[in-house]
Amino acid sequence: MEGEHTQTEMATILKVHKSTISRELRRNRGLRGYRPKQANTFATQRRMAVHGSRIPTSHWERVEALLREDWSPEQISGWLAREEGIAISHEWIYQHVYQD
Repeated sequence: MEGEHTQTEMATILKVHKSTISRELRRNRGLRGYRPKQANTFATQRRMAVHGSRIPTSHWERVEALLREDWSPEQISGWLAREEGIAISHEWIYQHVYQD
C-alpha cells in the first residue's frame, strides 16, 4: 500500500534506532492499530501515572471557572500569577482544554 513504510525505513527517515520505532508501535497500539492522537493520550496517561500532575486539581478548577467566564488562557495565566501567586502558563491551559 502506498505511504506505508517498514519499521527500518521509518527509523532511517526519523534518524532513530529501529527498536525505538518498534517500542513506540508496541506501546501505543490500540484495538484499531496505531493512531498518533491515541498514542499521545497513552503517553500522557503513563506520564501522569508515574509523576502525577504538578498542578493541583483545585488550581485547574479555578482555571476552568475562569474559562467558563470567557477569559482567555493568556488572561488567566497572567491574573493567577499576579493575584494568587499561581504559576500556570497559557500553553498548559491550552493543553488542558485540548485534552478535555
